[in-house]
Amino acid sequence: MQISFTHVLGDAPGFSMPQRILNNYQIIESAVDAFYSYTAGGFVHTILRSGLFYDYVVEGVRFVDWVSDLIDEKEVRDIRCVKEARGCELAPNSN
Repeated sequence: MQISFTHVLGDAPGFSMPQRILNNYQIIESAVDAFYSYTAGGFVHTILRSGLFYDYVVEGVRFVDWVSDLIDEKEVRDIRCVKEARGCELAPNSN
């Protein structure tokens, strides 16, 4: 669905959705001081309401741990599937 929508916006077929997401994050980060993001790979739209919330791992960081640290106001870093060897096409590993 997102890819179809971006074609309506003018993206050429074959563009990189992960790169578009990364570009958007960079635009937001340039305007917002406390913006942090965790981008998992795969085709699941959201993991917040599924068991994947506890299992997804990107760059060695479980999503549940990243969210817990964010809530506890601990330092978090941006996590992006584009840094994974497999890229963003495949779902991240789970512990």
